[in-house]
Amino acid sequence: MFFCPSIQVKDGNFIPNKLFIPRIVIKNYNLAMIYYEHWSKEHIMVLVIILTVMSGALFTVSKSTDKRVTVILRCLAVSHFVLEIVQDILLVREQYDPYWMLPLHLCNLGIFVNLASAFSKGKARAIFSEISVMLIMPGALGALLFPDWNYRPLLSPVSIIIYVTHTILVLIPIIMIIRKICDIRFSHVIYPLIFMILIVPPIYLVNTKLNTNYLFLRFPVDNSPLSFVYDTFTPKYYIMPGLLILLLGVLTAEYLIAYLIRKVISLKQR
Repeated sequence: MFFCPSIQVKDGNFIPNKLFIPRIVIKNYNLAMIYYEHWSKEHIMVLVIILTVMSGALFTVSKSTDKRVTVILRCLAVSHFVLEIVQDILLVREQYDPYWMLPLHLCNLGIFVNLASAFSKGKARAIFSEISVMLIMPGALGALLFPDWNYRPLLSPVSIIIYVTHTILVLIPIIMIIRKICDIRFSHVIYPLIFMILIVPPIYLVNTKLNTNYLFLRFPVDNSPLSFVYDTFTPKYYIMPGLLILLLGVLTAEYLIAYLIRKVISLKQR
């Protein structure tokens, strides 16, 4: 996810970030920049389409051979990479600041995680597939449910590309789960934790140096779960302990669900 176009000012209004939206001066974020609200009929329509497409894709995958599934995963991962390049070209044509186009959001990093998972084998594949399932998929799902690109027209080329790429980010991990490519165990929680430990400090420094907002470490998307964390812990404690507690809570819930599912399956097999 590339976009976080607003900053919050003291009176509670939102204004666009001038680095992010060049040559545009907009005084009222809510009136001038939002083409559709979260969970509006337009947004729900897109989610229904995504759910329908994913259901069809997963049905196809469930009937496919292991070799064909590997090909499908690789095609999806490469397609995402190509679509991101196309998106960047469109953004360059709009004269976006290149500082805001670095692949440093979690969903952008998911491109490389999924490529590594799709084209690797053995332990490497196990690690990257679990990072994709436990970190990338929840982030992409959150982006689809609370898009921060809703200031763009719904059917604009960039909006369509973003919806497609985030759908791929959700679809790939689900395929890995149903085809048992990813063996989720609580002892593996170290994989996503080490991944976050490695990426967060340098990205925080990039944000500080370039005045950007990658991983939404400086401020959240409005009306999203991150905004609840921001409001609850205040800006001073938004990252520590706010986002840390959110991360640990999400991972704990995910691994608990995976454990319960494994238990239910084992009981049925007895």
